[in-house]
Amino acid sequence: FPNEKDKIIYREINLRGHASPKLKAYFERDGVKQKIKVKMGREVNQDLAVSKIFELVGLNQDQMKYYPELKVYLGKKTFEQFRSEFINKNGIEKLTSFISAHGGEKGNEWILMHDILIEARPATELRVSPFEMGTWDVPNRREYRGLLLLYAWIGLNNTKPANYKFLYRRTDEGLKPLVRMHDTGN
Repeated sequence: FPNEKDKIIYREINLRGHASPKLKAYFERDGVKQKIKVKMGREVNQDLAVSKIFELVGLNQDQMKYYPELKVYLGKKTFEQFRSEFINKNGIEKLTSFISAHGGEKGNEWILMHDILIEARPATELRVSPFEMGTWDVPNRREYRGLLLLYAWIGLNNTKPANYKFLYRRTDEGLKPLVRMHDTGN
């Protein structure tokens, strides 16, 4: 995850999803570009808490970290260009809710965001596709029925196929297949 010395650079607005504003960004460490997803809004605290609970019961989850404040540099974009892209997807009320300041000179402009969750996109993981949990014989398995009880206990109702990801993680032994549910804060 980025630290205070890392310069976070905006890539683009995340056009998928409907609940909370998200954007894609990156930072460089030791010459390697690290991709991240920056989340704002009502999902931030819920997503972190539910993901930690899921991790504690043995599920594979995205790695996340909360930041009370985060400075993001806009790269080649101007604040006006960023503002237009953000408002077109999320509305002006969300811009004023999560962006508390902006500044800098052209080519080095920045925004200051607050109440942020960063989701890591490790280079060791390859996201392949969504995963449909209700197909094949999965609903007949006790593990799946146990998941339904966990979802009910949490109050999770956004279990659409797009929120399940099939991915591979590179390990010393080769590729390890994983299924992960993300966006647990809806």
